[in-house]
Amino acid sequence: MDCINKIMTKFRRVRIGSTVYRVRQNISWDLKNAAEEYAEKLRKQYRFDGWLCRAEIPRILVLREILDENYESQLRLLNKRLEDYKFQIYLERENPVSVRKVTASIEKTKSSIIELAAKLAFMDQFTLEGYTELEASRFVLRRSVSPRLTKYTDLLNLERALGDDIVHSEKIRELARTEPWRSIWNAKKQAAFRYQPLTSEQLSLCSFSRMYDGVYKHAERPDDYVIENDDMLDGWIISLNRKENRKDKVNQKIANSREVFVMAKDQVEANEVYSQNPADIRFIQKSRQKQLERQGSVRYADFGDVKRERLLQNAQKQG
Repeated sequence: MDCINKIMTKFRRVRIGSTVYRVRQNISWDLKNAAEEYAEKLRKQYRFDGWLCRAEIPRILVLREILDENYESQLRLLNKRLEDYKFQIYLERENPVSVRKVTASIEKTKSSIIELAAKLAFMDQFTLEGYTELEASRFVLRRSVSPRLTKYTDLLNLERALGDDIVHSEKIRELARTEPWRSIWNAKKQAAFRYQPLTSEQLSLCSFSRMYDGVYKHAERPDDYVIENDDMLDGWIISLNRKENRKDKVNQKIANSREVFVMAKDQVEANEVYSQNPADIRFIQKSRQKQLERQGSVRYADFGDVKRERLLQNAQKQG
């Protein structure tokens, strides 16, 4: 409940030494607009003072060999790999050994993405855009805190303390699916957020709460242990999306065919396709595999299930 109070309260209290600061969380549109005007004034004032441009940062990092030249491709690959791992952990959800292995791969991939993003983010402080955005944030903070900040060092200390006090997305997601927030949300929905406009933490809590609404009401709702595992639940959502994408690609002619063969680009997708076959189809596939192992090669018409189906059709015609 402490985290919910922290997110929902009008003021966040931060102690620095013997002073307790009260920082208003829901910043008015007027103050946000004033901060943007202040940032624009700074941009015009310092635009010829030798600041770096944010768009130049990747090229500079590549030249200094801090980033690889193909870093964008690396980032896309890492994000795609993370998606595949999340899908795989959902497929392997009933195998504890596989879950542990895939979890380790997920964490390693997340770390690689964070490391790459951090290299780009570090240099932002030397850009005009980064500087003016930071000063706009401090403009808001000075006008949202009591007691008033009289020293620049106090401002920096408070800024640092607020950064350490952020409720991260993993925790917000946990709050969104558990009590007591679920009861609060179910009773009031967005009306539970009393103060406007919403903070980034409140928007995140609202977004995750709506997402879990959809999960709990879904016709194919996953087991609770899947819902409680963020990566596994993401894998379930990815599975649904991929299933829908494949359905969109299947035309009516193929949909009416007795058998449809789908080419998988890797083992993960092959497992996905296989898992979506009905139990009787999987039985037939296993039966055909055993027949192939015994005989080496088999014509389609000579598979046992195909022969049985043909005999049944002939018997129905004769009857």
